[in-house]
Amino acid sequence: MAVELRKLINPTNEELDEAARIAAQAFQDDVFTGIFLGGNWDLLFPFCKCVVQAQNIAGENVVAVADGKFVGLAGWFPPGSLFLGSPDQAEAAGWNDFVSKMTPELTDWWMKYFLPSHERLIINAFGDPGFKKDVWNLQTLCVLPEYRRRGIGRSLVKAKENEIIASSPGQAIVLESEVEENTKMYKRWGFDVQGTLHIESYIGECEMWCLYKKF
Repeated sequence: MAVELRKLINPTNEELDEAARIAAQAFQDDVFTGIFLGGNWDLLFPFCKCVVQAQNIAGENVVAVADGKFVGLAGWFPPGSLFLGSPDQAEAAGWNDFVSKMTPELTDWWMKYFLPSHERLIINAFGDPGFKKDVWNLQTLCVLPEYRRRGIGRSLVKAKENEIIASSPGQAIVLESEVEENTKMYKRWGFDVQGTLHIESYIGECEMWCLYKKF
């Protein structure tokens, strides 16, 4: 099977929708995603569309194309930029509209529990809550279920690694994983676990691993 990696430059809204649909299909029934959405799976595609649009505005979306369609997605934020790193980015990505659809209970969990807990994770891992802004962030990595275990995810990450080695030696990638098998996969790819966080909510609980790789 031939797979082409394509960076979406000046994408159409249809291309952004297709990239968001990959993420929505890949994360359907994921435990952390369910927690993140407060159990309201109707929010899944709107959330994925916000993330893809934010990556388009302040980072980049790289898709894997096979059989004439998008089958994988890597979303990146470069050094100097973060997901929802500015009010303008949040507004342009549609985040404020997404937040308006949250229940008060979910908003309360985000603001009072998850965001402070995530900041502590980064501090414990790197000693600086702003560390992630100095490195590449792998915000999204997903492959359609029927195309997994074919090396597509690895090729999406390897392409960025090669780019960093060629242009910015000494730089690094940071990512977070909420699935133990995925964490094991990243470790096989040379990433090291820097910190862990046990996440609890009124929906359920899971683990989060923060991983890092320097070049």
